[in-house]
Amino acid sequence: MTAPTLRPEDRLRPVEGLEWPARPDSDSAVVSTPGGRHYALSKDALDLLRLVDGRRSVADLAAEYRLPGKEPLSVPAMAELLQQRFLEPGLVWLQEMPRDRPPKGPVWIRLPLLPAPWVAVLAAPWKRLTRGPVAMAAGLVAMWIHLWVYAGWWGPGWPGLPDQLLDPGLWMALAALGWAGMWFHEIGHAATLLAAGERPGSLGLGMYWMIPVAYADVSRAWRLPKWERVRVDLGGIWFQFLFAALLLGLYTWTGNPLFLWAAFLADLGLIDNLDPFLRMDGYWLINDLWGRRDIAKEAQALWLQSWRRKRWPVKAGDRALLLFAVLRILFFLGLGIWATLFFLPPIWAEWRQAWDHLHANPISAWRWHDLFAFASGIFLLFAAAGSLLFAIHRWGRKPKSFA
Repeated sequence: MTAPTLRPEDRLRPVEGLEWPARPDSDSAVVSTPGGRHYALSKDALDLLRLVDGRRSVADLAAEYRLPGKEPLSVPAMAELLQQRFLEPGLVWLQEMPRDRPPKGPVWIRLPLLPAPWVAVLAAPWKRLTRGPVAMAAGLVAMWIHLWVYAGWWGPGWPGLPDQLLDPGLWMALAALGWAGMWFHEIGHAATLLAAGERPGSLGLGMYWMIPVAYADVSRAWRLPKWERVRVDLGGIWFQFLFAALLLGLYTWTGNPLFLWAAFLADLGLIDNLDPFLRMDGYWLINDLWGRRDIAKEAQALWLQSWRRKRWPVKAGDRALLLFAVLRILFFLGLGIWATLFFLPPIWAEWRQAWDHLHANPISAWRWHDLFAFASGIFLLFAAAGSLLFAIHRWGRKPKSFA
């Protein structure tokens, strides 16, 4: 692929796995790419390559880099030098190149509610909670509240919820607190990105497969170094943990078990977000920690490639990637077996009972419990069918490429 012409605002970063010379002070050195290519660079070229860190633009490099005894390069001259010496040989990646764009997420319908400037204003006051002594103090307090409340109720038993489990008012209260926690989770991503020096995008609603969710556009995190991206990955989980601690504090103050159960559900959602096989925070976290772009897509391509060629990889990294593919298959298989044996049977029995009552009585005698159970069964049926068809489609099609 021909490298695009660089612009003054473009930013480059070295490819993952670039091998630097052992003697950086020598007049010339050899730099090796992960693909096994070797390039001899002068000391001046090596000094320039070390400045390419993903944060400096072409214009920044032109202003900062200077050859000994010579005038600084103009921006067009620097762009030409970077393109010929580093970009075309494959020593660096351009942040805006298709290979380096953030992978497409599973939220396939997006309805922006707040534009990017408003999100930046909303997230700015929360930046202090993302790092430094304020974040450390908040974390210690939140951990203490969690341990104190959960340890106190684990032994004698948890208090029951008021009224019946399917009471509409109770579910509306739990849903309201759940959505508040979900929005605070997304604000956490935006605030962490803003604290790293990049501006967040829009905030809104979307559909994760068949589930309505909130989302924050933090795609500009792809321009950050590895550990800053890890911070952004964990930002939402961190804020959700703080939100659960706030709910536990409200429970200890008011004694209302609604806050306790809302906090418990928030903590369950936090653990679920760390799942490395679903395309949520844990998935992007393991991508950034591993130095991968889209690990599921790469694992799928390697699995199908190895299966068709009947040749299994010999490199440790490829074997680990293949192991991830196998574990991901086993995870979804186990999830399906669990749902079939333990989750769906009581749902099916409740659905049949609700259908019998709705069918045998006039509309005026229909109960909220039956309507809720019937609608939930229909939703789960379509969600299961859609997820199964989507999985068959994704794993059955031929991957475009594997690198």
